[in-house]
Amino acid sequence: PLKEWSRDLQRGAGNDNDEIAVASPMWLDIDGNGAPEVIVPFGMRLYGFDGDTGASADINNAWSSPLAMPHRVWASPAAADVDGDGTIDILIGDTLVSQLATDLAPLADGRGISFNPASPDPGDLVTVTGSFSNVGTLDNQENVDAVLRMNGNEIARERFADAEPVSPSGEGGPLTFSATFTAELGEHEFTLLLDVNNNLTESRKDNNNATVDLTIVDPYVARIDPPLDPIRISPGATESIQIALTATGSRTSAWTLSVDDASLPDGWSFDAAAGADLNPTLTPNAPINVMFDATIPSTALGDENSYVDFLLTLDEDQTVSSTLRLPVEVLRTRGLSVVGPDGLGETNGIGRPNHDAKAWLVVENLGNAQESTTSIDWTAPSWGGTPALYTADGTEVFSLTLEPNEDIELFATLPVPTNAVLGSSSSSMLTVCIGSGETTFCQDLDVTFHASELSTSPAHIRTLPNATLTWTLETTLPSDGHLEWNMAEAQMIHTGWVWSASAGATVNGTMLELQGAPNSAVSAILELELPVNAVPQRHSFIAEESTEAHFDLNITLHVLQIFRSAATVLDPTSSGSNSPVNFKVNETQSVLLRLENPGNGEDTFVLTGHVVADQSMTPQPEVEFTIYNAERTLGPLATTIATVDVVLAEDIPALSPFELHFTWTSQGEGNVASTAMLHVQAEPDYRWQVDNLAYGSSDISPGQDVTVEFEVTNIGNTPDTLTVSPSFQVDHAGNDTSTWYSATNTSDEIPVNGTQVMSVEFTVPHDAWFMTAATLTLNLYSGSTYVSNSTLEFSVIHASAWRFNLSDTS
Repeated sequence: PLKEWSRDLQRGAGNDNDEIAVASPMWLDIDGNGAPEVIVPFGMRLYGFDGDTGASADINNAWSSPLAMPHRVWASPAAADVDGDGTIDILIGDTLVSQLATDLAPLADGRGISFNPASPDPGDLVTVTGSFSNVGTLDNQENVDAVLRMNGNEIARERFADAEPVSPSGEGGPLTFSATFTAELGEHEFTLLLDVNNNLTESRKDNNNATVDLTIVDPYVARIDPPLDPIRISPGATESIQIALTATGSRTSAWTLSVDDASLPDGWSFDAAAGADLNPTLTPNAPINVMFDATIPSTALGDENSYVDFLLTLDEDQTVSSTLRLPVEVLRTRGLSVVGPDGLGETNGIGRPNHDAKAWLVVENLGNAQESTTSIDWTAPSWGGTPALYTADGTEVFSLTLEPNEDIELFATLPVPTNAVLGSSSSSMLTVCIGSGETTFCQDLDVTFHASELSTSPAHIRTLPNATLTWTLETTLPSDGHLEWNMAEAQMIHTGWVWSASAGATVNGTMLELQGAPNSAVSAILELELPVNAVPQRHSFIAEESTEAHFDLNITLHVLQIFRSAATVLDPTSSGSNSPVNFKVNETQSVLLRLENPGNGEDTFVLTGHVVADQSMTPQPEVEFTIYNAERTLGPLATTIATVDVVLAEDIPALSPFELHFTWTSQGEGNVASTAMLHVQAEPDYRWQVDNLAYGSSDISPGQDVTVEFEVTNIGNTPDTLTVSPSFQVDHAGNDTSTWYSATNTSDEIPVNGTQVMSVEFTVPHDAWFMTAATLTLNLYSGSTYVSNSTLEFSVIHASAWRFNLSDTS
């Protein structure tokens, strides 16, 4: 190697023990130019030399002279970004050499913003504290201005004159300041901002803020969720009905569920199932299912429907409760369902004077054949005029033709008179009929139109999750040009839901606001982004305007359940995309599957297995599937691991690929299914059967030629050749030293279940003694694979023989 440069290190004025070289040098690219620099700890100083020239000043001015250290540098240096300022530091023992700069940052691990109490109730006085520190290496050179914001509004500001770095660069600690606020329902965003006026020069600015969301809910709130599908019961039948109770507040408490079935017709019943707990203790966000048995008499008519009312009451405060009206219908093979947004035979439309009021409804053919309406009738509303039906695109409907189980969304429309009193209403009964004579079926819907200063369009939305929904809000602003509604009180705030507004409307925290010129007409847009896991449920969002009468916000939404299925083979897996997995025949092989519910609601699935093979494969493969817990119920986005044992029949041809299909089928609407496929083939099974292995007599004589014949049958699953390798085990009599031998014999290729006669031959040694015993073992091989063996026993008998030596006679 060549010497590029060298430097002599001079001792300082310290003790001899201080000025010695103990620590090893290191390479570190400081200036980002050319060769890395050489860092040398020596004595009580730290030297840096330019990697190209060896001159310290060529690095930069800071390294032109050695750095004085507080103690002997006997520890070897290490390089890393220790203080998190984005630059490399040098650590020698407990001394950190770092960039000299301030770096303000909120406390790590989410501790930059804290609340006391941590989970407040509405009305609580809450202290929010912002905490930060100087994680750099230099004291702040200017004052530090820190700000706390709540929902974008500043609630606290404080100036800090002294922000000393924390260890190891200094002895500073966390700096804190606080503000108080009264907890309100909803989701609130808190932000901590440091150096808001940009007075400081810092090593980095990207860590100068922190944001935390705080969700405040009532301590005691509960929800009653009905079954996802409408309850339709055949006459004379009993159905099990599952109701879910969920605490959506912040506290665990005891509740009581009561049922009012007074509205059911005679002979109908709705009772708690055996073992049902009507006095549950509800934990937040942990649903409890309660089962009921609903019975409809055999005399019930197909167009009958009714309902039961549920009341869930907090035990410690009877004023806190939740209600649900559950529709119950008779299942009929021919009939109609005409219902409003809540699934009952009623709907409401809201309109402004001199504008149309629109009420949403859905008509569904419940029969098993195509149906056409024979009449659509209205009773006269008190406002005058006749309501009309329109589709969403504005096409007026005079008659309907629906396929089995087909439904259509319609809007009942009636002009609101110019002189209609705000807050008044007008009702009309809609009657839709199919069939004629004795087969006529009719369904009534009570439609009520309301006069209001505010209307929303569309009147109702029925949607799948993972969608963006839009409503148009139309009104004339009051004299102050401002309207607002509390979205939290309207129960519009849900996890993952994103509300926004435009065209004169804004969403400010949990408040929806409309602003504009006094007495001006506005047409604002309200938008909702539904997440993919939005819970299937009917929602009715109703809120009074904070100060003005007759400006009620009224929006209804039905999130439908989407049924999805996903299945994946986890083990075994093939080595390549077209490489089948080898399975031994007649042996249990376990297959691991990942089964998923990608839908947005709880669903029940059934797992099945079957074989898919080419029709030319003979015989067609038979596979036994053992599925443990074939039916499973999973919550939204849940996953389960299933084990399926499969056994391939022994007559499946070897090395002939086929597929195992594992189908995971949703039991919900549409029976959506996902199939996981496993490419397999039967491993070669080398099995042989030996028959008629025998010899005429086990007694043999010296010099006798012996031929042993036998039949071999290929009972494996692939054409094969058999090699017979004979061997002898000899029990010699007396001083017998005879050697026994037989040659190897190989068969032709024998098909599955094919037979061939084979033989082995040997000659009894001439020098074999009387009473010598020999065991002949026939070792069977398929190629180099040992299969089995068979044996025969032989015994040498007495044989008279003499030899005369006359060489010395005359």
